[in-house]
Amino acid sequence: MNQLIIENLDPKLTEKLQHLARQHDRTVESEVKAILEGAIKAESLKQQAIAAQAWENIDRARAKYGSMQDAPSSGRFSFCIKMVTVYSFIKNNWYLR
Repeated sequence: MNQLIIENLDPKLTEKLQHLARQHDRTVESEVKAILEGAIKAESLKQQAIAAQAWENIDRARAKYGSMQDAPSSGRFSFCIKMVTVYSFIKNNWYLR
């Protein structure tokens, strides 16, 4: 198991963590773990929602334009920019799959 040492915590924060731990009948260490796990899970769900929205946008664009040959030239440019943006997002967030 890895260790995480956090130095120079505000005493008020420490008190709040202790209070939360008592409320949840946990140690402070367990409370901090639960908080971190919850934050990471929430961020992962947020990223998954963003990825799902990106795929929905791709599907709508595909449905709208069919092939790029059918799109007006200004639409083709806009579509290409969106596709590059979505591709970059997916490439940089590959761990979501």
